[in-house]
Amino acid sequence: MTGEAIVRLSMRQRIREYALRVPVIIQGIRAIRATLIIGPWRRAAVWFLRRYSRNTALRRSPDTVFPGLSAASYVSEMQAKGLAAGFALPPAVVEGIYDYSLKQKESFTGHVDCAEIRQIASDPFILDVVTGYLGAEPIFYSSYLFWTQPHNLSKPTYPEKFHYDVSDFKSVQVYFYLTDVDETAGAHSCIEGTHLSKNLLRLINPFLTDEQALRKYGERVKTLTGKAGIGFFEEQTAFHKRGVCKKPRLALLLNYNLHRKPE
Repeated sequence: MTGEAIVRLSMRQRIREYALRVPVIIQGIRAIRATLIIGPWRRAAVWFLRRYSRNTALRRSPDTVFPGLSAASYVSEMQAKGLAAGFALPPAVVEGIYDYSLKQKESFTGHVDCAEIRQIASDPFILDVVTGYLGAEPIFYSSYLFWTQPHNLSKPTYPEKFHYDVSDFKSVQVYFYLTDVDETAGAHSCIEGTHLSKNLLRLINPFLTDEQALRKYGERVKTLTGKAGIGFFEEQTAFHKRGVCKKPRLALLLNYNLHRKPE
């Protein structure tokens, strides 16, 4: 890295650190970014990127660890709901990732260092669903393996409030539990159908209270629980949150984008 690049990186880091101390700045930056990426021109941008993107084809494993599943049905469910569940990793794969997590409590390089995570990231079923939903060859953006430890906070933090994230014009997150998860172990909740569009209020304020979510969306609020290994696809612009965590939880997230490349 050149001296000039180091200076630019240092400046960006100082700006970020300052902004994090001033909530109104963070909220303003978030609103501007959300409007630019998922505002009223999102559909046109997605159409253009699907038609003209030249993303490098990702390497696909020769075999899938999810035999017998129809990628097309998961794509349809993602398009309608922004959420598609109902598949699971084989126990041997779960065990391999769990063993890796004991050495590496938090990892952003599991797709490089862990054979099982690398296998999942290039699984043909996973990539067929992601490609079908994005409508173009996907960009593998990141992997994140992490433990969530029990905590008792008086106020919910960012992950524990209903919110949405903006990674790209269109993106998919593949989520796996690597430990058993019930409603007291940080279960993930998602509001189906909220990935489709955002009005001005939601572009400015990306949060919903539990009461607002239940009052407005009712049965569309889905909480995902299950045994170690279960997985689901989620569009990151759908409202979602992490539940109360009274037991240790290990999770793996794989992120794929239509346009945005890793930094």
